[in-house]
Amino acid sequence: MTTLRRYAIVLDDATCRHVRAAAMAPPPGVIEPCDLPDDSGRITTLVAACRGDGVGMAAGLRGEGLLAELASRDGRSVRGWVCRADDQSLAGLVCLVESGVAARRRFSIPWLIVAPSSRRRRLGSRLVIHALQAACAAGAAELHAETKANWHDAVAFWDRFTEWVGRRS
Repeated sequence: MTTLRRYAIVLDDATCRHVRAAAMAPPPGVIEPCDLPDDSGRITTLVAACRGDGVGMAAGLRGEGLLAELASRDGRSVRGWVCRADDQSLAGLVCLVESGVAARRRFSIPWLIVAPSSRRRRLGSRLVIHALQAACAAGAAELHAETKANWHDAVAFWDRFTEWVGRRS
């Protein structure tokens, strides 16, 4: 049985101001909306690079599966952002999902993927901050993320990130 680590970030006014201030720092690369179907091949390549690094992601993850997750459907709106490297390959990707209707809307980040060669440069944080800004602008009260407990790099990232978000002035 797979154990999950779940995270919830309360998006009150102070947190949204904190996120807006953090977004002023220049990202390590250009963050822009995911462009499907044009980015499909690059997403598949990014997933393969992450799957092959032997750290974090389950061997079963495939680019085609992630592409299916990026599709909006009834009751579920998906937005994705990518960070492009100088050679136009993808250095990272984050997805923001809004599900439910009216007062029962739920915002979550189901996927955050950073290429092994782009890790430890704060790119994951910048991508999540970008998604948090969009959630704040959409009126989200809370944002959820979860990861498998055995994806140690992801657990460490979310532990650090949620601690940072909790420290606000």
